[in-house]
Amino acid sequence: MNDPHFPSFGSKRQAPQSVSEAHPMVIRKLYQGRRIELYNREMSWLDFNERVLQEAEHPDTPLGERLNFMSIFSSNMDEFFRVRVANQYRLIQLGAASLRKLDFHPKQVLTQIHLKAQELQDRFEALFQHQIRPKLEDSGFILCDEQTIPPVLLPKVDEIFQSKVQPYLNPILLNSKTRKLRLRDAYLYFAVRLEYERKSSGTQHAILEIPVRYTQRFFALGEFNGRQYVIFLDDIVRLHWRDIFRALAPAKVHGYTIKITRDQELDLEHDLGQNILDKMRAGLRKRGKGDPVRFLYDQAMPQDLLKALVRKFSVKSADLFAGGRYHNFRDLRQFPLHGRPDLQYPVWSSCSPGLWSEQQNLFKAIRVADRLVHHPYHSYNTVLQFLREAALDPKVRSIEITLYRLAPVSSVARSLITAALNGKKVRAVVEIQARFDEENNIFWAEKLKEAGAEVLYGYEGMKVHCKLCLVTRREKAKDVRYAHLSTGNYNAQTAKVYADDGLFTCSPSITAEAARLFKSLDKGHFHYSYRHLLVAPYFLRQPLLSLIDYEIQEAKRGQPAWIFLKLNSLVDEALIAALYRASQAGVQIRCIVRGICSLIPGVPQLSEHIQVISIIDRYLEHSRVYAFGHGGKTKLYLSSADWMARNMDHRVELAFPLESTLLQQEMLNLMEIQWSDCTQSRYLNGPQANRRRVPEQDSSQGSGNPVRAQAAFYDYLRDLNLES
Repeated sequence: MNDPHFPSFGSKRQAPQSVSEAHPMVIRKLYQGRRIELYNREMSWLDFNERVLQEAEHPDTPLGERLNFMSIFSSNMDEFFRVRVANQYRLIQLGAASLRKLDFHPKQVLTQIHLKAQELQDRFEALFQHQIRPKLEDSGFILCDEQTIPPVLLPKVDEIFQSKVQPYLNPILLNSKTRKLRLRDAYLYFAVRLEYERKSSGTQHAILEIPVRYTQRFFALGEFNGRQYVIFLDDIVRLHWRDIFRALAPAKVHGYTIKITRDQELDLEHDLGQNILDKMRAGLRKRGKGDPVRFLYDQAMPQDLLKALVRKFSVKSADLFAGGRYHNFRDLRQFPLHGRPDLQYPVWSSCSPGLWSEQQNLFKAIRVADRLVHHPYHSYNTVLQFLREAALDPKVRSIEITLYRLAPVSSVARSLITAALNGKKVRAVVEIQARFDEENNIFWAEKLKEAGAEVLYGYEGMKVHCKLCLVTRREKAKDVRYAHLSTGNYNAQTAKVYADDGLFTCSPSITAEAARLFKSLDKGHFHYSYRHLLVAPYFLRQPLLSLIDYEIQEAKRGQPAWIFLKLNSLVDEALIAALYRASQAGVQIRCIVRGICSLIPGVPQLSEHIQVISIIDRYLEHSRVYAFGHGGKTKLYLSSADWMARNMDHRVELAFPLESTLLQQEMLNLMEIQWSDCTQSRYLNGPQANRRRVPEQDSSQGSGNPVRAQAAFYDYLRDLNLES
């Protein structure tokens, strides 16, 4: 049968030559008259979370880190359903004409999501029961429940129940008199079945919130027989069913955990009389009231109770996911390991970027040369010191900064407040549309305004996602600008676990264009051209396409031509099509993509010269790097932007060049280290998708000890600092 999305090239059907020809979620079509193949982004996202799960499954991962990866997996799945699955349901509401324009029908996507998500859920449950719990026991921790708790520990549990749990338990009976209930997004509940001795009394059903938001999920009960005993809050409740339902005098009580995930996308009202801040506040008040997109339940639940819940809460059968006894494993990061460093990764102390960062005056050090920092290998204190100096330095006249995700306790915001109170002009572009950080950002925006800073809230429908700080200092009767440009947010907390790169510079060519960008943000329109910076939404995609075309022309002339990319996501159709064209011309392309990737490498006569890997390890790979051979004159950019349509066309993004050949080489060396990883890297979207790269499978790795990129990255930077 001919593929309706892609014209047939011949009458004979050949055997599949790549995974793309056999996979139901790959679209083959023509883009601007050329053949392309694209892997569905939702399925690619689930593949990414599978890689996170693989880290939890791997026996060489320390036990505490396995718990952490399980927590990340669980949290990721919540967000996936809240946003991506919810979006598929929204797409279904489109008219038939609009649906025909989509590469994949939303119902087809939802079917495949359900199959994959349930498979991952089953693996997750098996991992917890058959690997993690036994490993905890081997390490001296017994995760007990109502059946296995030693009697000697029951008084301790009773005390916890009376003081920390019972005050927050409010069961609601499910019957004809019950008012309409709305279970909250991602909260934990017990669906309770009450059984009575008299047949005339039958059974009753009830809903009981597990009060995690008022207390903790795990309780350490102390040592017994040389083991530390720990219990879930859920099981403390189970141990006290008779106390909770004493007034109803049931003969038996059974509880089954359930959890609803809801559409969390904000619908901003289109009232022209409201500004974006008012619209955001109104949207936040409605968040959590969206339609259900996932109903996770304990598969031990009786069918009659499940059917009653489905009717009561208007759950679609497609949204039912069978789980185990416990949900919300994001709480596993709270598991009390009692300071056991042997169960964690060895601690890496942040190394200094060099003697320049230890000087009393960073401005003087930046004047000498551009400075590159790599967090968290380098301490984020260098960025905080830069802001603190700017806040106190009498020569500093102004600070301009973009803020996308601020920490709840933000040293960055406090330095800006100090600067404003010290009489400096502070202009902060605070993105209040940063998903799930809206309230936090609004809080700090108001604090900044109270201190006298000028606060811009960005634009409705276009997030300001670039990471840029510009300091203007009066030196020898003239203004001198200093800039910090970064791939990561101004958030000292996430900087401890997000791997990002940043540049300090006073280069006039860079800082003048940075000032031009801030002027655009202030005026609310983008009519400026740039020679050095690449700025979305109007001056990023086309320069990238031109850089790719340059490599294509070099390859056609028989010259060395290469592209080396590091991204979080690679989805944009136009850029992927350009990479396919480059591969067909003979350009050698390597991509390190952490998450979503729609490009399919290794397809004959399409992407034979493209390789794609992903690295999952202790730090979240977050930096974006674009490197091009450019005829022997390397062009290398660091950026806030992934290669997605939203970043190219609907966000304010920034890619900035490394002008120093020394810093270019440092960045390329680090990229090569990452490419050589054969312990934490996996192949993407090919015949070996999500399989780890090992030396035996990749002759380019050579012999010797297997490379673990993040450890080698740390060693390289530590040694580089010692040499300096």
